Amino acid sequence: MSKTADQIKPNYSPIYAAALYPELCTIFQKHGWALAVHGSLARDLDLVAVPWVPRVSEPSAIVAALLKTFWIRQIGEFTLKEHGRVCQTLSIGHGECAIDLSFMPAIKVNEPKDFKHTVRSGRPAYGSVRPTKSSRD
Repeated sequence: MSKTADQIKPNYSPIYAAALYPELCTIFQKHGWALAVHGSLARDLDLVAVPWVPRVSEPSAIVAALLKTFWIRQIGEFTLKEHGRVCQTLSIGHGECAIDLSFMPAIKVNEPKDFKHTVRSGRPAYGSVRPTKSSRD
């Protein structure tokens, strides 16, 4: 469950971690992943890695590359979260400067036979997901 605004104690740590973002992106790209920032940036730097090419490196290989490249240490083990995300917390230097890193699952997708028809017809392509009307419609 997400924390409320009263529960979040902001600090400057995410700004220090964000300074590493361009170099982090380079490492993730070499391993086939795109990297995005999300979250409030109040307590830590929340990053989501998204598989971007057909063959990507395992999350553990990327974390190993980060540990070798930066003064970063791994906090705890990888944990499995909702929607198949694999998460890892990394500590930068000392103190409370941290990166919460989530990897979306790398899934091989075969195009459904009726995918093109589904997209053109406006019917949901997968599961029970349905388009919603915006307030502008």
